Order: sequence, then C-alpha cells, then structure tokens
Amino acid sequence: MISGLAMHGCSREALRMFNEMKRAGFPPDCATFNAVLLACCHGGLVDDGWRIFESIRNEYGMEPKLGHYGCMVDLLGRAGLLHKAFEFVERMPCRPNAVTWRTLLRACVNHNDLELAEKIKAKINGLDPSLDGDYVLLSNAYAGVGKFDKEAEMRSFMQEKRTTKNPGYSLLVVDHEIHEFVSGDKSHPQLEEITKFLIHIIDGLKVEGYAPDMSNVFHDIEEEEEKEQSLSYHSEKLAVAFAS
Repeated sequence: MISGLAMHGCSREALRMFNEMKRAGFPPDCATFNAVLLACCHGGLVDDGWRIFESIRNEYGMEPKLGHYGCMVDLLGRAGLLHKAFEFVERMPCRPNAVTWRTLLRACVNHNDLELAEKIKAKINGLDPSLDGDYVLLSNAYAGVGKFDKEAEMRSFMQEKRTTKNPGYSLLVVDHEIHEFVSGDKSHPQLEEITKFLIHIIDGLKVEGYAPDMSNVFHDIEEEEEKEQSLSYHSEKLAVAFAS
C-alpha cells in the first residue's frame, strides 16, 4: 500500500500509513523504508525523508542499503540541494555505484548546475563510461546554461561515437487498440485534431502563468515560436491530448 501510494504521488498518505503501521506494532523492513523514502522523494518531503532515513540505524538498528542512500540522493537532488547531495554521496559508507551518481547528474541538469554536472560525469567515467545517456544529459546541461559551443562539441562527440538521442515515445490503449506516439512524429491519422486540442490546453495554461522551458531545445532552432512548437510534439503531451 505504501509503495502504491508513493508511486501515484500520494506522499502524505503514504507517510500517514507508514506511521499507522508502526503504531500498530509492525516494524518496517528494508522494502518498507524504500517505499516510504520514495514517497518523500516524490513529495519533496526533505525533513521527513531525513528523519526516516536516520531512524533506519538509530531506531531500528539496521544498516541502510544502497537503495536507501539512492532515495536520499534523489530526494536532495529534486529539492535542489545539489551540493548537500554530493557531500552525502561522498560520505556514504558503501561505495556509490554509477546509478547513484547518475541520479545526481540528472538533478544537476534539471537545476542547471553545470560545474557540478561535469564533476559528477568524471566520477561516472571511472565507474561506467559507456552509457550513452550520460553524454545526452551533459549536452543538455551545456544547453541549459547557454554554452551552445560546448553543446555542439558534445553533440559532435556523440555523433563520432554514434550516440544519438532516441526520440521519446508513449503507448496508449484505447478501446483495445494500441496507439503509439513518438516525439516529433507527425504520422498519426488524428494528429491535426490532437495538435489543435493540445494548443488549446497550452494557451489556457499560459493565461494562468505557464511558461514553457525551452533551454534544452536545440539551439539551432532559432525562432522562439519554432522552439515552443517542438515542445508541443513531445510524445507524452500528444498521448494525453489524444486520451482527453
């Protein structure tokens, strides 16, 4: 139940159920701690996450596992506490793996901290330098802070390695029929109606103050209108508009 609530964004409810479970005399195990820390992560509950993480050892006499540390890194990273997360990883009693560092790398890209992103990429290179997605993330980090020359260098390096950013796709089942939406693909037979509806939604959001983040749109798209239009063709947006 706690895991299900966490995955569906019901963080407070997951935390409440965790506390009820403890009051009922059922001690949490490793999996339970993973679930409730995930809930804190998705809900941005930093203080609650710290308290629960520290209780693993102090209250229950268990040694936190790598997964628990990973949840805390994700929690701190999402909250923008990037340097605190970096110090946390550096002080971990167990050796952090590439997944742990990649979690923080994504957070650095999301919060446009290029200097720390480069430092973390160097850490990953010493563990598992082969994953193409790391170069894509670093390329996005350069674009996010306006260093388009560096982004171009990274894209050139990726092409030499034959590393490409695969377009995202979303699958949707409607009336027992599978519909696939691929970012930038315009082959869906109902694309015109879907796009009109999506633009209607976005225009309504703009009235409420929404502003699209175009920092990671390829800089060789010069017109702002074209950049914004490219964001409108993300697979998730197309799928949601179609389902609506």
